[in-house]
Amino acid sequence: FLVTGTVSGSLQRFAGGRWAPFPAGGPVRTRLIDGSVPVRWIPPQGAVGSTPAITVQAWDGRLASAATAHISESIAGAQDSAFGYFLDDTSQVAHVPAGYGVIGEFSKTQRTAAVASGRIVGESVAMFNQQGDNTVGYSLWPLIEDLFQSQTPVAPGDRAALARQILTRVLVNPGLSNTSEFPSPDEGTPASPGAGYVIWAQDFEFTPGVVSTTDVYAGVTAVLWAGRTYLGDTFKIMPVPSSSLFKTLGDTAQGKGLYVADEIINGTASTPYLASLGLEGLPENPQSGTNGQWNFLSLLYANGLIDGFFGQNYSTSQVGIVTADTLPFSDASLPYAIQSAHDNPMQVATGGPWSTVFNGAVPFHSTVY
Repeated sequence: FLVTGTVSGSLQRFAGGRWAPFPAGGPVRTRLIDGSVPVRWIPPQGAVGSTPAITVQAWDGRLASAATAHISESIAGAQDSAFGYFLDDTSQVAHVPAGYGVIGEFSKTQRTAAVASGRIVGESVAMFNQQGDNTVGYSLWPLIEDLFQSQTPVAPGDRAALARQILTRVLVNPGLSNTSEFPSPDEGTPASPGAGYVIWAQDFEFTPGVVSTTDVYAGVTAVLWAGRTYLGDTFKIMPVPSSSLFKTLGDTAQGKGLYVADEIINGTASTPYLASLGLEGLPENPQSGTNGQWNFLSLLYANGLIDGFFGQNYSTSQVGIVTADTLPFSDASLPYAIQSAHDNPMQVATGGPWSTVFNGAVPFHSTVY
């Protein structure tokens, strides 16, 4: 089909590693919907019911049809229950509407009660990643760097033990059992019909310019590798990265370094970092302004360490979107949703709808902190 116009909302296509506006004019080849690139239509805020979207003409490879078709989309007015609340106070679960998910630092007892009622629970355990507790700048690397002193591959028989060591080092409340704060592998599937389940939705933070950029990203990667190794391939791991990690920021002003994926997975001349884990890199990003890098979340997804993510975006002017200063994703299929703030936009506090995007199979189409 040849797109001739957008009636309402916005039409976008995935090109160059990011979602970009669909061309309103120009050469025919740039205005085709032919399956070669993903295309999506974003409805106008507050739209419900049958909503005019775009106009198209049929295209046979040479000529367009004389008739123009008007395409409308049916937007459900019912509330989308694929929604999650990130709670600092986990006792507030009782006030979360039935059917909605919750994310937070839950005890095993709290998780058990929540999933029994049908909720999906995102566990974000307490980690030693706050300023002032020996991990300045939200870096986990100092806690585990002595475990990575060689580029020699970790033997298959030693990987489980290394994973446990990493998790034990970073957990404020250590323990890997069926009663621990950190979830156990069997919690990832519903225990009975109608029950919920647990995902690992870890909050990771980063303050650029305070400590080595590579240290921070290597620490997060190592912890997620450990979690995947312990929890198994079928357990959903969908972290909640800070906007700095979500955007894949680095630092130049303070000399802490840009984000360089190769340093994380292959090491540097002075530090082996995670070379012993055998992680795979991504092809070079040819786009200008990227330093050849793709988004950090793409690296994690390509290596099977995450199943998607909930990206923090608390911008007052760019609510519910992947902002333009975010490093592009290498894979358009990477599942994600946006986490907004409880007072931004104001519609969250008042209960009104607001626009937010999500991509792929995510248990929550939006989350709110």
